[in-house]
Amino acid sequence: MWNFSCLASSKEIILCESLIDALTFWCYGFRNVTASYGINGFTKEHLEAFKRYGTERVFIAYDADEAGDKASEPLAKKLTAEGIECYRIKFPMGMDANQCA
Repeated sequence: MWNFSCLASSKEIILCESLIDALTFWCYGFRNVTASYGINGFTKEHLEAFKRYGTERVFIAYDADEAGDKASEPLAKKLTAEGIECYRIKFPMGMDANQCA
């Protein structure tokens, strides 16, 4: 997991679909960011790390496209079932964090 150390320093995490999007947040000063390496890249290791470090809130910053929207919903349900609040960051349709920067 990229930027694993952010889990220890923040209870709120920005979860991006790709590393380049996470790096965009990083460049704008957000250190509480990591990536799932694609819409199907959120693993049980991500979840276990979130739980181990007491993550309270996740901002899902997946791409604003059909795939990103489809993947965000079950991910939010999975995290919510573990007691982690979820919010979806909405970019303009067809765009991602890197394109909005």
